[in-house]
Amino acid sequence: MYIFYPDVYFFSQLVTAIYAIAMVTCVFSSNIKKKRMVVVGIGFGLVSTVLVILIHPFVLYSAIMHMILIPMTIYAVMRHSTIKELIRDVITSYVAIWMLYGCMEWLTLQTGWSGTVLLCICSVFLYVIVFFVNKIRIRRNHQIPVILCHKGKKMSMTAYCDTGNVLTDPYCGKPVHVISKECLTPFLEETQEKNYRYIPYETVSGKEMMMGYTFDELILCKKQPIVLKKVVIGMSKNELFRGKSIQLLLNVSQLNL
Repeated sequence: MYIFYPDVYFFSQLVTAIYAIAMVTCVFSSNIKKKRMVVVGIGFGLVSTVLVILIHPFVLYSAIMHMILIPMTIYAVMRHSTIKELIRDVITSYVAIWMLYGCMEWLTLQTGWSGTVLLCICSVFLYVIVFFVNKIRIRRNHQIPVILCHKGKKMSMTAYCDTGNVLTDPYCGKPVHVISKECLTPFLEETQEKNYRYIPYETVSGKEMMMGYTFDELILCKKQPIVLKKVVIGMSKNELFRGKSIQLLLNVSQLNL
């Protein structure tokens, strides 16, 4: 006879949700708020536990979970700007969960272990593997983890060393690093930064303007960290970064890379 333990089910759903979201953010180098991920994970665990108790048959519960609750959970954390990105992240989360359950099944057959402890061990193990594989991929692709600091707030992201970025702020003469609007907007709200100016730049279609901000520091996370003071960041349209795992184009004119 199967005995249902709501507390165990809630915890397993919570761990699975946080694991899946963490894997998505790791694979695509997405920038999210950790507190939001934990809060959404707790919400997912509570809702899924209530649903499994109230909804019968199990087929209907599964349909609601996979078609509504899981996509809504992913969106609540990632805040996608397009349906394509949402679908990409949902598929990635399912792949991550299949990896997790496959790892748990193999370890159960090998060791006889089971339960939430095994779930936590496998989650951490798989995330660490993907994390370091992603680090190697980033280095090979001339990508660098960076941290943007302003008014005591910090935001981590992945930057690309763009030798073609020679944009200069005409007002102060400093190089301009270009960031995606989707990535920068939450940080502007968090720091309440409202001072900006328009920086002209040229594209194939002609001259355009982008909003430019001055931030306290930009830290390049290398073996020997590089700290850039009073950096100028230009906010670009999302189309420049769409479908890519980077959020910032570094202006290499002031870097020694």
